[in-house]
Amino acid sequence: MHRPLTHSKIEVSLSEFWKLLFLSPTLVALLAGCSDDSAVVWQKDLRSLDESSIVVAKTTQYSGLGTAAVYTTVDIQRADGEGKPVQLLVFEVPSEQNPSAITVDMSWASATVLDVAYPKNAKLTFRADLYDDIEIKSHPRQ
Repeated sequence: MHRPLTHSKIEVSLSEFWKLLFLSPTLVALLAGCSDDSAVVWQKDLRSLDESSIVVAKTTQYSGLGTAAVYTTVDIQRADGEGKPVQLLVFEVPSEQNPSAITVDMSWASATVLDVAYPKNAKLTFRADLYDDIEIKSHPRQ
């Protein structure tokens, strides 16, 4: 019923075994090098006037083969820590050489109006104009 193993079948099986034996550790080593390689180079927190939420702006530098970038994000989150932060603004300034210069100015114009000024040459990826009952006025810095 079963055909006997021939010399060529044994060679193919051994060849496949050695390939698998070599590729497994190589694949594990490559995947281990794909960790999150980022660093926050600037951060600023601002509490709302009623202290119910916190606006967090941060500039993060990412590095890696073909994935190097510097992004600044502005998020809002509840002061009590409940829920997840919500993004309000995301941008990059590709021509800027100093990552810590890619910052924002934030202030509360009133209890329901957040003012965010970003660099003039920023390339916006995302911008929200409203969060709950808070109006977000984001604009290039004067």
